Amino acid sequence: MRNVSSTGSKTIDAAYIGRGAVGSGKADQLRVVRLRVHVSFQITVAPPPLTDAAGSSPSDAGAQWAQAAEHDVQPWYAVNDQVYRLDSASRYPQETKLVIGTGPGSSAAGFDRVRTDLSRAIAADQVIFHTNATAGGNAFTGLEAGIVVAALLTALGSLWGLSVRLAEYR
Repeated sequence: MRNVSSTGSKTIDAAYIGRGAVGSGKADQLRVVRLRVHVSFQITVAPPPLTDAAGSSPSDAGAQWAQAAEHDVQPWYAVNDQVYRLDSASRYPQETKLVIGTGPGSSAAGFDRVRTDLSRAIAADQVIFHTNATAGGNAFTGLEAGIVVAALLTALGSLWGLSVRLAEYR
């Protein structure tokens, strides 16, 4: 989870035409107003839990890899929080080393672990999906022939009906 906050202010000059009081004889006047606006906000960014993915996985292998990713993502988030703190403190050499470093505590290494876990979960679930899709496709194997036969019977029935009608007019 990452908190982002900012505070700032801005001065705005605005011009408008002010009307004189009724019956005062004063003409319309151009008036300039200076406004100072102060804004402060805080946003908390929380990624969706990977446990949702583990719960919706159709296979045990996919669920196990999604849970492994959930476990591995926490240290990676912690490293990224440290990266943001280093950036805020203008400690760029340490930040860069933490981001692109190859050590076990680097952001890149943590991301690789999470990516590998998720790739394995996706691959495990793809096997299940492919098996189910093939089985579903096989369920419609005779459907093509059935549709062709039904179309031919419909055409023959239409021709027979037309021949009966035409015979009435002869």
